[in-house]
Amino acid sequence: MNDSIKKMLRLTDKDLMINEVTYETFQNTKTLIVNAVLSPAPYACRNVVIQW
Repeated sequence: MNDSIKKMLRLTDKDLMINEVTYETFQNTKTLIVNAVLSPAPYACRNVVIQW
């Protein structure tokens, strides 16, 4: 279900994890609510050397 919702919303980020999808009514309009977390993969910082 995660991939089908991402395709429907045209989201291509592989690090986006959809947790929950619900429908709620706001001002007599049914609205799709998507609860998701963006967690990019960790990466090492470049080693910066400052010489004086």
